[in-house]
Amino acid sequence: MSGFFEEYSRIPGINGHSAMLLCGGEENLIDIAATFAATGDKKIEELQDALFDSDLKKITIIVHALKSAAALLGATGLSNEAKSIEVIARSGNMEMVRDKVPPFLDDLEAYVYAVMDVVARCSDIDPEASKAKQNAVSAMNSLEKGAEKNTVLIGHGQSFLLSALEKELLDAGFSVKLIDPERDSIKKYENNTAVFILYLGEYQYSGTELLKKLAMICEGKRRILFLIGSKAEIHTILSQISLSSFSGIFLKPLDKKSFVKKVITGIETYSRKRIFVVDDDEIYLTGLSDWLGKKYRVETLSSGAAALEAIQESRPDLIMLDYEMPGLSGPEVLRVLKDEETTKDIPIIFLTGTDDKESIVKVMSYHPQDYLLKTKGAADILRTIDSFFEETERLNKEQEMTDDNAIADIPMGEQEDDDFVLPPFFGGFIKDSFEKEGKKK
Repeated sequence: MSGFFEEYSRIPGINGHSAMLLCGGEENLIDIAATFAATGDKKIEELQDALFDSDLKKITIIVHALKSAAALLGATGLSNEAKSIEVIARSGNMEMVRDKVPPFLDDLEAYVYAVMDVVARCSDIDPEASKAKQNAVSAMNSLEKGAEKNTVLIGHGQSFLLSALEKELLDAGFSVKLIDPERDSIKKYENNTAVFILYLGEYQYSGTELLKKLAMICEGKRRILFLIGSKAEIHTILSQISLSSFSGIFLKPLDKKSFVKKVITGIETYSRKRIFVVDDDEIYLTGLSDWLGKKYRVETLSSGAAALEAIQESRPDLIMLDYEMPGLSGPEVLRVLKDEETTKDIPIIFLTGTDDKESIVKVMSYHPQDYLLKTKGAADILRTIDSFFEETERLNKEQEMTDDNAIADIPMGEQEDDDFVLPPFFGGFIKDSFEKEGKKK
């Protein structure tokens, strides 16, 4: 194990092995611990304010979130303290809450600063920068709908090779924009382009901001960036832009058909299922984003209002919705979505930190697709989401077969074009169409 894990496990009251298992690995644990350290002071202040105002509802919501976060970090004792306060607050006993919260705040503060110290000493993550990173998560997948096959080809001049590559991409079904680095701005393409291709030649890209902007777009928003050039040209570029910015590097002379197949493989990133995760707990948002982000397109939202606004812009394949949140609660968000014709069919899985029978019955009374306990670890949650999408895919295929059979039974004269509509974009659709195109080639 690394120095971080050893130091983290030495914090009194921390079970490092439990935290590692729940977080799904050390890298995720460091990320979640950094978020806990960066947001801890804010949580302490919020709980102090709620106690001062005798706001039992707010106290319940805050300690409910802290209960799950502490369990995730292996701080079982702190989690049990939060759970005890939550039960008392739900019973309405403000006097007992006043007795329990101050010592809990002392323990919470001790954990926050102990974790902050380990993160600062034993990882390359700045705890203070963790919140900024979390705020940027929602922008990472802001690719406009229908832009999955949009490609920007960046090259200097109108060379034969550039034109040939452009034609090859067009023949494969891509929408291609050929731009000149000296004249055209790259920024206007950041939200409507999935793939950027930097074609090197005589122009060395020195003394220009284009490379920095390109790296920022492709790393920050998870776009695909390919580099084509000679060894010398590529060496020059890698002295200005990090190797990690690129999805692939190709040497000249280029096999254009082989290259296009690589582009198709790369763009499968955008055939992933899209998940909105809605939770006011930044620590848990960090965890879910890490766990699910390697396989799905994840957008994190910190409130019910933010979720309703985001859904107006784009439709997810699944919403993972915190049951208890300040402002609009999970059930309130669900009711709004179910009342709208355009959103009523979006599947919703509630996230809850309470596992007693009475609470689960209440959660399921709102008829979500399912519920997930926040105490589950990374592996269990990923397995549950995988199973959900596999079952959804199976049911969709069965429905398609039923619809096809029904259409086949209609006499030819009665079939009308108006009966057919294009399906909404969903994960897998783009990938399947690419595979068929590849076979044709």
